[in-house]
Amino acid sequence: LARQPLAESLQALVFMVAGGVAHPAPGPVPDPAAVAACRAINIAIARHNAQGGSISALAAPAIGSGYRADMSETIAVAEILGGNSSAEAIADRIVSHLERAGRQVVKDGKAIQDPAEARREMAATVARLMTERSPVWKRLGVVPAG
Repeated sequence: LARQPLAESLQALVFMVAGGVAHPAPGPVPDPAAVAACRAINIAIARHNAQGGSISALAAPAIGSGYRADMSETIAVAEILGGNSSAEAIADRIVSHLERAGRQVVKDGKAIQDPAEARREMAATVARLMTERSPVWKRLGVVPAG
């Protein structure tokens, strides 16, 4: 974009923001109070979702906004913020929350009936989240970078 006319660069930026591919950020380092508030909100969202709620977003202090996240991601983030870093343990917690809320693990649009298979599928999902989304969580200030 550096060699493009300013109008074209701005148009590309607008399309990226509108398409959810980019988001403006207020500054390089978020305020520690904002980080703490966002993490508290994210834990509250996870608790709500664990009890059967369906808030599909998490607060991201680095962009001063939120982003879309499914139920598994909201609970995984809260577990990580609580000190749990084991994908297997996090998956077990998510499956337990689903069961208590009368929900099931779903794959390809179908509920998985077998409990062992449901736990394996959720463990794979959590491992994927921790591999693919963890760098994003860190950049957004959702979880600690260290």
